[in-house]
Amino acid sequence: MKRRSLLGLMLAAPLLAACSAQGNQPAGTGGSGTAAGLLTVGMIPVAHFAPVYIAQQEGLFKAEGLEVKTQVIQNAASIVPSVINGQLSFGTSAGTPFINAVAKNLPVRAVAPAGANPGTPKEDTIGLVVRADGPKTLQDLPGKTMAINAQGAQPHIAAAKVLMDAGIDPKSVNFVAMPMADALAALKQGRIDAAGLAEPFVTIAQNQGDKVLSALYSLAFKGTGMESVYFSSNNLVESNRPEVEAFQRAMIKANELANADSQLLQSILVSKLEMDKDLAAKMVIPTFGTDMDPSTLVEISKVMVETGFLNQEQPGDKLVMS
Repeated sequence: MKRRSLLGLMLAAPLLAACSAQGNQPAGTGGSGTAAGLLTVGMIPVAHFAPVYIAQQEGLFKAEGLEVKTQVIQNAASIVPSVINGQLSFGTSAGTPFINAVAKNLPVRAVAPAGANPGTPKEDTIGLVVRADGPKTLQDLPGKTMAINAQGAQPHIAAAKVLMDAGIDPKSVNFVAMPMADALAALKQGRIDAAGLAEPFVTIAQNQGDKVLSALYSLAFKGTGMESVYFSSNNLVESNRPEVEAFQRAMIKANELANADSQLLQSILVSKLEMDKDLAAKMVIPTFGTDMDPSTLVEISKVMVETGFLNQEQPGDKLVMS
């Protein structure tokens, strides 16, 4: 499949949207997502999963005896069913859609960490953005319209939590679903008052004169553990445990490299995700998880319950491969 630009794909598939719909192009063959030892990773083409390409480029998969192919997925909602039915060995997901899948008792588990939750607002790659002449504080948002990439997506849940912590009823804000690139234009035109944006859109917004009113993930979710994951089916974990553990080791090493070498990560963003070189150098880049501690995912599930997006908190042993 011909690679498209990062921004184009993010328009086609809102960033890490909820996994619910069916249907996608097949990837791999057989019931385990493998063909003659080949493992397939369904990739949402955003920076949080860029270390997969580092693992390929630096020979980390090869060192573990693995052959790993990536397939860019335009419809994020199709990744969970494709992993469950064996078309993909591994999927990529933000915390909230993955937690929703587990809460529905779908047979999936996180098998490797991806992006880590930012520890401080300065490190946050997700922000609540307004025009320079727009709302001055969170208290100005009731009655205003805020764009989020999808109803119930992680930026929506984080924004609701940040508002609640500021003593503001999230229902007092008119949340509208809109692709992030469209939200940039709508903000500039004054059709919306605020937008929950991810990098590189935060940096693009600042370049056009907008400002970040509040960080989101660092304030909404506790801990600096993994907030996005690589996941697999319970069937693959049980039938191909050594290969799954080898994939996990390779990805943790790749994440460590990405954390230690920002230039390496930026080069991957440019070469593999087709990001503008200057933008890749200027944007806030994510940090990456280096262990399988489920505590941040559990915290995210608590916030989902608190904000009314989930009925019951999900325990760590249900979320992560034991």
